Amino acid sequence: MTPKISLKIGSKSKPLVGLKEKLTKEDTAASREEMGVPSVERPEGPLVWFHATTENKSQPLAKVVRQLSEDWPRVNFLLTSPRARRSTISKNGFPSACIHQYAPANLLEFCESFLDAWAPDIAVFNGIETESPLPRLLAERNIPLLLVNASVSKRDLNGIQALLSGHRKLLRTHLQYFDHIDTIDAATAKELTSLGIEESKVRVAGPISELSATLPCVETDRQELSSAIGGRPTWLASNVASEEDALVLAAHLQASRTTHRLLLIHLPDTPQRGEALSEQLNEQGFRVCLRSRGEVPDEETQVFIADTENEIGLWYRLATVAFLGNSFIATGTVQTPYEAAGLGSAILHGPNLGNFTEAFETLDEQGGAQLVARGAELGDALLNLLPPDRAAAMAHVAWEVTTSGAQATDLAVAKIEDMLDEIGAY
Repeated sequence: MTPKISLKIGSKSKPLVGLKEKLTKEDTAASREEMGVPSVERPEGPLVWFHATTENKSQPLAKVVRQLSEDWPRVNFLLTSPRARRSTISKNGFPSACIHQYAPANLLEFCESFLDAWAPDIAVFNGIETESPLPRLLAERNIPLLLVNASVSKRDLNGIQALLSGHRKLLRTHLQYFDHIDTIDAATAKELTSLGIEESKVRVAGPISELSATLPCVETDRQELSSAIGGRPTWLASNVASEEDALVLAAHLQASRTTHRLLLIHLPDTPQRGEALSEQLNEQGFRVCLRSRGEVPDEETQVFIADTENEIGLWYRLATVAFLGNSFIATGTVQTPYEAAGLGSAILHGPNLGNFTEAFETLDEQGGAQLVARGAELGDALLNLLPPDRAAAMAHVAWEVTTSGAQATDLAVAKIEDMLDEIGAY
């Protein structure tokens, strides 16, 4: 979440030396987009441009774009992000009519070409790139510019100040081009005003997040399993890859030494793994029951394998702590943390955050989730959260962050609608 603060400015940045030659030689649709040349024509009518400074910063913008597209059918929407997999855009929930282009590289001529071609009426940025000339160019063209999800801490500024001179001035110069800035918290707002940004431009809105619909469950199943489990401490390992099975079981054994009667609900990433996993654990001496066989855990059960589909809402309701799997796999497909947060689970996760980097980092920073850097540390992290008061405290923070994300979305939408009114985009 912390913005990258850099002394690189426009075409003078060393990493950009030779970039024009490289992109020209490559001559693909993606490289042309990075040179500011669109691969599709700009549609007629008003256009709101959303820019994500990293691929992961695009996801929180999805609901904002959806809401606006429903209420403003005449308005066009453009999303830009750094070059990555184009397919992730549709997965992140953007409306099909939202155009996606790769962002222009931070060379002045590329950025000018981009703005000439797209002529946005309003620009909305998620993320801070001090090396980008785009905010200055937008200000020169009198195009309203909004920054959302702004986050910068006093520690970041002071830490960098010890190493670099002039960074505060650089950041202030960059941010002064924005007409309005929504911050994720009061601390960020305070730091921005201390930089010299006008107070009237800065608003504490909270972090924008994609609030997930509450996952359903069959209430009779919940009652039956809750009765069978009784008062046993229970944790969930969800969406677990086969490569993560061993570390999950090691964490369970470690925690079981001091937390007696601890039950693990193990949800493999594919239900088809259930039978083989059950056999493997039985051979290792675990007492196992299998959901697909209709089995119900008893007092002796150590691992309950949840090898069925569309029941994750049930498992989140039964477990006080949830580890979100595939997060220790570099290429793993990670689930959104907001589903667990919405159902009261304390959240543990590994370093691979997939398409939900910003969501996880927001929860981590606020204390609504915990990063486990290495698989060997999962047991310690689990033990720390098993006391009911600690799990409840983390789950409460996660719920607050999740619900405040919906409020921040509404505030951003309202601000953009005010801007649309001002330009007469009816």
